[in-house]
Amino acid sequence: MNMHKSGLGMLRCALRSTLLWKCDISIMKQVPLCYNIKSLASTQLGSDKNKALASKSIRYYSHSAPDAAKESTAATETTEVQQNEAEKNSLLVYLAGCKSPTEVLDELNRYSIHVNQIWKIFFIMWECIEEMTSEQKQMEFKLMIEHPEFSALCERLMIEAGAMKHHALGRTLHAAVNLGVSQDSRVVQTLLRVAQEHLNQFDLDSLCMLSRALHDMTSSNAQTLRESLRLLLLKDDIPETSNVKTLTRLMQWVGKDSPLQLKNQLASKVFSLSSEFTSANHFYIFTGLANIDLNHTPLLDTCSKKLAENIHDYSFTQLLKVLRCCHEVDYRNYNLFSSISKHMALTIDMCTDQQVLKILQAFEKLFFRPVELLDVFAERIIQEPENLSEHLNQFDLNSLSMLSLALHDMTSSNAQTLRESLRLLLLKDDNPETSNVKTLTRLMQWVGKDSPLQLKNQLASKVFSLSSEFTSADNFYIFSSMANIDLNHTPLLDTCSKKLAENIHDYSFTQLLKVLRCCHEVDYRNYTLFSSISKHMALTIDMCTDQQVLKILQAFEKLIFRPVELLDVFAERIIQEPENLSVNELLMAILYRLHTLNLSLRLENPSLPSSMSSLTKLNLPSMDINHRVDQEIRSLIREIVGRDAVQEAVVEQGVYFIDFVISLPVQEETPGLQTEGAGSSQCAQRIALITVRGNSFCYGTNHYRGNVVQKARHLEKLGYKTVLVPYNYFHLMPKAEKIEKLRPMIFST
Repeated sequence: MNMHKSGLGMLRCALRSTLLWKCDISIMKQVPLCYNIKSLASTQLGSDKNKALASKSIRYYSHSAPDAAKESTAATETTEVQQNEAEKNSLLVYLAGCKSPTEVLDELNRYSIHVNQIWKIFFIMWECIEEMTSEQKQMEFKLMIEHPEFSALCERLMIEAGAMKHHALGRTLHAAVNLGVSQDSRVVQTLLRVAQEHLNQFDLDSLCMLSRALHDMTSSNAQTLRESLRLLLLKDDIPETSNVKTLTRLMQWVGKDSPLQLKNQLASKVFSLSSEFTSANHFYIFTGLANIDLNHTPLLDTCSKKLAENIHDYSFTQLLKVLRCCHEVDYRNYNLFSSISKHMALTIDMCTDQQVLKILQAFEKLFFRPVELLDVFAERIIQEPENLSEHLNQFDLNSLSMLSLALHDMTSSNAQTLRESLRLLLLKDDNPETSNVKTLTRLMQWVGKDSPLQLKNQLASKVFSLSSEFTSADNFYIFSSMANIDLNHTPLLDTCSKKLAENIHDYSFTQLLKVLRCCHEVDYRNYTLFSSISKHMALTIDMCTDQQVLKILQAFEKLIFRPVELLDVFAERIIQEPENLSVNELLMAILYRLHTLNLSLRLENPSLPSSMSSLTKLNLPSMDINHRVDQEIRSLIREIVGRDAVQEAVVEQGVYFIDFVISLPVQEETPGLQTEGAGSSQCAQRIALITVRGNSFCYGTNHYRGNVVQKARHLEKLGYKTVLVPYNYFHLMPKAEKIEKLRPMIFST
């Protein structure tokens, strides 16, 4: 049978190529050939039936030179394969130069297409439109779907899907879906069915590609196939690999909603290959773990160590991505963060200001204070006033927004100068453009109420010009931003009010309350908006506490609006269930803020505006502050300093709760304000030991952050030395280590 095929192949090649025929003449003279061909001229080799007939009609005899005949057959078959490969490559080479899917489809009828070329054709069409704008994509999708060759290509794909290689099957599915082919279409459903049937035969690379294709698909069959794939990966006999990148890509596409057992299994497999990690692998592992939302500490520690040692192998984009991944999986590594901070400080001349701001923003989310980078960046921005405008002109709008945020609460003269330069830049006509509404609203938020009216109106007008693109979130951000710059831009607020009223169910109680407060701040009224909020609150009152309803009613009162629907429902609830009315918590929260404000005015003595010559002394009722203290920490402190030196649950100035006050007598008395319940006047040093959460510190340091900064500052003014104990880390230590940590914290000068 092989001889028959070889003989037929020789005949085809001979008929196709004059040159080949001439080359075979010498062989034919030496080797007698006898072909018994019936009606060769009328035989159409294109159909399967006639191919079979031609094969039966051909006979090949070799009597005198069998070796020569074998060489002739082999040479002919090799030549035919080379020509077929050349035809395949010429098709792909030509298609690679096409600029649109329709251009690709126009050329398909000129070539014979092999089944394993189909996925490449789909992939090339997808690459053509990947960089197009949304309008161009829509137009190309329409032209592609209407093209007759596309229907023919899909028909052939459905027929020959079972013969495709497994990796090609996943790639074709991925490209087809991204080209806009409906997930419920026959061609996509056929690919899903074939993949399901052959799933057990897929190697790890093919499973990775299939996972990628299924990642964003929502059809029921796609969901079923995704679950089948995850179950297959959970088996012990899944394909093995030593390719770390393949495993991390697989982690990326199995999804955050995959079973925790599967996530840990994949991470453990990667960790088992840690001795083979390359610099690229370390980066891919961070992104892979972030994509499945898994904090596998041993694996991340290993990668962090290697990444810190080879920090120069990574680009700015990769380092920023690593920091963002750490935030996503709630992972901290002081050595890694310090290495990135020092590297950025050393290479800051190679970075733009926007890039530095992005790194600083990432560090802020990680509660890490990059001292080296902050020092160098501040020096570059502030100590080079002649280059200030040049620096600012490099900023895009998002970076200007971040810079405005950083400058918002700074009071130094250099910061004020930089803020004014930023505002002048924004007033120029050539300031950076954007279609990102959220970025513009954030910029409005941080340029401040004291910015020029012209700048406020300019920013509001830019936002209003994008009103056709507003999302539900944008409507809320616009209200809060307008309040932050104290501007009533009525056309913009009317547009947002209409959209917000139409989609009232998209917003939480907190957001609706914020909207009402913003309306009061900018003196804006909209009856339709207020009525919609009132009706919505009345319908959802069972989901709200009494305090929340009272806050909404208070906001309406300031707006001189009577929410009839909400009042009726709330009154009915109070009458029916009077025992459930609890306003104490709300009043206590307000009272606590007033006490804090009163204490701040007394201790810090801030400079008052010219319109306020003096402040009336606040006569506030006392507060009942009652918190529980940790009994284990109390025992440890008493063991260190003695029972009589410790007071617990002290409330200072009626505002600040102190877990433990430790009194350490010395020879000379240190001046300090006499406080109630804080020990005798003979105590020169009073230590306020307070338990806090871990996020009250910048990561890896003892630098305070958040509200605890004000509390510590006020307690120091009252004569205390403040010691903060991060309880969520501290309680995990053994007793001996706890004592070892507490002792220097208490006795350090």
